Amino acid sequence: MKTITFENLCAILVLAMVFFFTGQHDARADSNFPSLLAPKPSELADTVADQRGPYLPVVYRSHYGDVYAPTVRIDGGPLELPYPIALVAGDLIGNKESYEWIGYHLASHGWVVGIPPTGLTATLLARIDQLLSQMTDNDSYVNDIANFVSISIVGHGIGGSGALQLTSQTPDIKAIIALGPGDELEEDQIESIDIPVLLIHGDQDCVYDIENTEDYFYWLNTSNREMLTFVGGNHYGFNDGLFSIPLILGGIFGDCQNETVGGLKNQLKLARRYITSWLEYYVKGRNNFLPYLSGGDILENDIQDGWVISQEDTDDNEDTDDDTDDNEDTDGDSDNDEDPDGDSEGDNNDVDTSDPSYNSGCQMSGALSGKTFINATLINLLLAIL
Repeated sequence: MKTITFENLCAILVLAMVFFFTGQHDARADSNFPSLLAPKPSELADTVADQRGPYLPVVYRSHYGDVYAPTVRIDGGPLELPYPIALVAGDLIGNKESYEWIGYHLASHGWVVGIPPTGLTATLLARIDQLLSQMTDNDSYVNDIANFVSISIVGHGIGGSGALQLTSQTPDIKAIIALGPGDELEEDQIESIDIPVLLIHGDQDCVYDIENTEDYFYWLNTSNREMLTFVGGNHYGFNDGLFSIPLILGGIFGDCQNETVGGLKNQLKLARRYITSWLEYYVKGRNNFLPYLSGGDILENDIQDGWVISQEDTDDNEDTDDDTDDNEDTDGDSDNDEDPDGDSEGDNNDVDTSDPSYNSGCQMSGALSGKTFINATLINLLLAIL
């Protein structure tokens, strides 16, 4: 890191003041917003997908991106060559090191993971091509061990929406996972996707509205689709790294806290769990990860324990008979009809919303979206200064 001069310090202070006046989110004044002193949930129990796999992972870093790869098997078992590839497209506010948590983890389960530098959606394909070109070089360690016809994508933020858009144009992708994807896509951009798609969003994401991800879910025509909502999860909780400036600044100025999910550790743990199981089942065909999918025991347990909401397990607003788009009252009494299961429509899987540690989510206006973009630009300027 460069020595911070007096001029640098002044610039940082100016940026901090701009952050303060442009990034304050309405939800912070909401009396229902989770308090920092709210009781934490119990510890999230371990499963097979959470644990490190049988391979010893190693990382190769370069200007074009970081590549995580399996080496020897710790359990002495045979190498399952060639290894499928998982590309991780990061969010605008972040860096490739912010996604080490999934790079090392998937590599330990027998995946070659490529993480290109973060950037704008328009440059995603170019950044991926540059990284894949390096990986296929004759001098590359992974050239002989990676399966270049089995590529999946994990994307976060605009990396998630960019991956969805890219997948609709690239038929060779095997599966896709989008974490808190951006809100810039239209139906005709993703409706042609016919591969397995997992959408994950935190209900405390104050950067991209969860309703956009719900739209993506309904627009997808693939039969293998799933949307999981992490209760209490936010947007930058999918970033990690020691002294991660994007995570720290993004969490303070552009996002809601993730208190209900138990903080950063549990949000990343849940993400590892469902990313790993989705890829292992749909790409490698391993049936032992079926319990993590819709209707499976492990997913159902996480739903019952209040960690996760599955889109298929809620009273969603999906139109099933072409006459429910406007929530028309069919019995002529009121819009607040009695719920047949005795609680309420759209009840977020029976989560107790009276609990002060729970917040149903952030309503993000167009003005806030603009503020978030300003903060993203300012954070990148700050990173450049440092």
